Amino acid sequence: MTFIFSVVMAAYNAEKYIKESLDSIIKQSIGFKDNLQIIIVNDASQDNTKSICESYVEKYPNNIKLINNESNMGPAFTRNRGLGEVEGKYVNFLDSDDLISPNAFKMAYDFLESHQNIDLVSIPISFFGYKRGNHPLNFKFERNGIVNLMEDPNYIQLSAASSFIRYSILEGKNFNENLNVSEDALLLNQLFLENPKYGVLSDCEYHYRKNDVENSLISGSANNKSYFTTRVDNYFFKLINDSLSLYDEVPEFIQNVIMYDLQWILEIKDVSNLLNEEEIRELYEKIFSLLYYIGDEVILNQRSIPSTLKAHIVLLKYFGWNYRDTKTFDIQNIDEKFLENENNIVPKINKGELDSLIKKLSLNTVYIDNFEFKNPNELYISGMITCLFNKELDVQAVINDNETIIEAEKLNFPQRDNYSLNFNYGFNHNFEVKIPIKHDNTKISFRADINDSYSNLGMFDEDLLIDYNLTSRLSRISEFKLSKDYISYDQGKSILVKKRTSSGSFKNQLLTLRNIFSQKREGWRTGFLLRGLYLLSYPFLRNKRIWIFMDLPYSADDNGLQLFKYINGLDDNEYDKLEISKEELKDLRKIKVYFTLEKSSSHYDNMLSLENEYMASSNMDKIKKLLGLDKSSKEYEEISKIGNILPYKSLKHRLYSMYAELIISSHPDNNIIYPFWGNYPHICGLVKSKTVFLQHGVTKDDVSSWLNSYEKNLSLLVTVSESEKESFLNSDYGYDEEIVKVLGFPRFDYLEALEDKKEIIVMPTWRRQYHNFTDDEFKESNFFNTFNELINDKDLLDYLDENDYKLIFKPHPNLNKFIKLFDKDKRVDFDLNDLNKDYEGYSSRRYSDIFNHSSLIVTDFSSVSFDFAYLKKPLIYYHYDNDYHFDSESGYFKYDEMGFGPVVNEHDDLINALKGYVDSNCNMEDVYKYRVDSFFKYNDKENCKRVYKELVELDKYY
Repeated sequence: MTFIFSVVMAAYNAEKYIKESLDSIIKQSIGFKDNLQIIIVNDASQDNTKSICESYVEKYPNNIKLINNESNMGPAFTRNRGLGEVEGKYVNFLDSDDLISPNAFKMAYDFLESHQNIDLVSIPISFFGYKRGNHPLNFKFERNGIVNLMEDPNYIQLSAASSFIRYSILEGKNFNENLNVSEDALLLNQLFLENPKYGVLSDCEYHYRKNDVENSLISGSANNKSYFTTRVDNYFFKLINDSLSLYDEVPEFIQNVIMYDLQWILEIKDVSNLLNEEEIRELYEKIFSLLYYIGDEVILNQRSIPSTLKAHIVLLKYFGWNYRDTKTFDIQNIDEKFLENENNIVPKINKGELDSLIKKLSLNTVYIDNFEFKNPNELYISGMITCLFNKELDVQAVINDNETIIEAEKLNFPQRDNYSLNFNYGFNHNFEVKIPIKHDNTKISFRADINDSYSNLGMFDEDLLIDYNLTSRLSRISEFKLSKDYISYDQGKSILVKKRTSSGSFKNQLLTLRNIFSQKREGWRTGFLLRGLYLLSYPFLRNKRIWIFMDLPYSADDNGLQLFKYINGLDDNEYDKLEISKEELKDLRKIKVYFTLEKSSSHYDNMLSLENEYMASSNMDKIKKLLGLDKSSKEYEEISKIGNILPYKSLKHRLYSMYAELIISSHPDNNIIYPFWGNYPHICGLVKSKTVFLQHGVTKDDVSSWLNSYEKNLSLLVTVSESEKESFLNSDYGYDEEIVKVLGFPRFDYLEALEDKKEIIVMPTWRRQYHNFTDDEFKESNFFNTFNELINDKDLLDYLDENDYKLIFKPHPNLNKFIKLFDKDKRVDFDLNDLNKDYEGYSSRRYSDIFNHSSLIVTDFSSVSFDFAYLKKPLIYYHYDNDYHFDSESGYFKYDEMGFGPVVNEHDDLINALKGYVDSNCNMEDVYKYRVDSFFKYNDKENCKRVYKELVELDKYY
């Protein structure tokens, strides 16, 4: 062979990342020119992938070969074509958007050369980019060595990209070209059926790029019908048939392979957009057949499957359609003949075996969502327990071993129901309970009281176990939680609440540090460091009063910034107007308010394309970023002149977030507001902040699947109207009137109708379904064609010219990545959402500037319409299609009855409406002015004041 290694790289629309991928091979310590061959197979890319590859071929003609498919053929065909050009002794299949550590090929070579009986060696996979962390199967890489799958059947290997394979065993074999995904998992495990031994290396890594938007060969695979049909036939059943042919049975490692990948299918809630009813039933038939070959312990031992889904899979396996079509069948009265069905596709089981099997899943567990002291004498707990068959169940809180029993109130969260392939399995029982705290030692446990005749196979024969969702701020790692007056301890089946003492807190801190170090769960190093810093800083920061404000990590142009400005601008006279006592004022002045923002860049696309911290920059750059010493962006500098600012995710930000009393944000997602969210289980018990959601737009649709109390646990939710408030209280959000308040948006105080610059703004909202679209797919969308036609309508542009108006296209930030696809008439300005960068041919302004100076806005469903209407400026709703990701018709806001402008559905009607407004100098009609006055409760420039006063009240007990 000419080379030691050949890398077959399939590439499709990889212009953004393929340079980095190629460079990670070229920089290998084994030596590139003498030892490595790269075979790039360009799968008919529509971007600049081909020209980039050609430049590398020109530079390294002896090492790099480029093959171009005439049409897009998919990954299997593309890799097979590359295999035909291999000149290396060993083969790797690095993806064109991923990276590999510099020592990987050298380590793989040394291992394979010293183990001639081993044909394949694999390395750990770590995610970088938008999502970071380790692959779920990395547990097998504790040390370098040899895996025998017959002895360690859970040590499965599915990725060819993270494998190095002896080429001789691939001769005569191919990737299955009927598969668009999992073709490598199939081929690898066909090889393992012949030789179940392979090597593992722990000291190098395959870096798998995980972006919010991916253009790789396998992006969006679960959105294709073939993921459920072709894949089941040509991957799962192919492995089963090959196993039966070789062994007359299915080895346990093959069962694990099938179950591991089958779980991702079973976790998909709804497939009605891809499969019709007949196809769904056919899919279930195949799943029943697959499960026949998968052992119970294989199902139970899967690391990534929730217990309730495991139970669902077990019931599918043993009861098939009888369970799938009825859900509530009485397990105790099932005909014995059914349990011993002669159909060999349905395994036999008796009631005792099934009862024992279900008990192993520990479904007798109550999950705590919220656990907080509303005041010094009352503890609020909410949570959930799931039953397999029971519709009716009451939860009871038991205080001090039956001293007091409190019936929990029921909560309704239908959005939390468990679905698998259009089937609602199990019954979730959500509850809340308020517990008086009267003793120094209060022990709290839970019972489940079943109110109907159905049995849960003995699920609740014992006391309920307790586990925690992260919003509770308790975890199995951080086993205690600090509040102002108490320490709460996890005790497995109970929670013990004791008075807080300095000695007790210190002792438990040390014990938790020891547990973190001994358990070494994922993220333990950072968790250990942050806890250690908290312990060291506690004498200095324990009495520090901290509020942290933010909008988005990479942008500050919303309610968070405006409220931050207001508070920093308060003087003695303004404080007097707040009508607070001198004692309260003295207390308020102790509070330090901070705003947090990424220091070096605020551009979202740049943030997404950053490499993992250890790949992106030198150690010195990482240290600078962590210490907040990196270069400041223009926006960061502007805000630093207003008040205190924290570099987002800097060490100072992380430390102050553990001590903060309030986090006030226009975006309440936990992974945004907590700079240590990835390590949260290690430190959650220390965090004491309350979350205030200022909102980033008026809520008009039902967003309870995202904004609910069991995931967000808000302490204050700011609204602008009684209608909006009622929509939160009357739907399934789980918040009450103490939380949801009509105060007005802080940013509205800064809106005013200034000089009319005679600008017509086109501002559509985003569609979530386009997240994973390629450029070509997006250009085919109705959304693209509709707005591209609008901003290039010659008749409209001529008319606006004649009347001295300008057309401005202001895309949603998520649309920036597609902005160059739009045709750009020189008379149209494109205004992007990046205040830190100057783009040739594009402008960038704050939203408030656009609202204050423009004449009219055209939008579809964007909530910016409320800001514009607040100024009583005209707007037009362009409802060209029903492809919005929220069901706008089910929301309380009815556009025809409550909207602040006309609703149009057709392009020509929109053009005529625009011309009509231009002819009338862009004045809002009286009917819409009346609707504005009816909708917004306040238009008095005192929204900031009202919100601030609520923050003061909220902070009194923290």
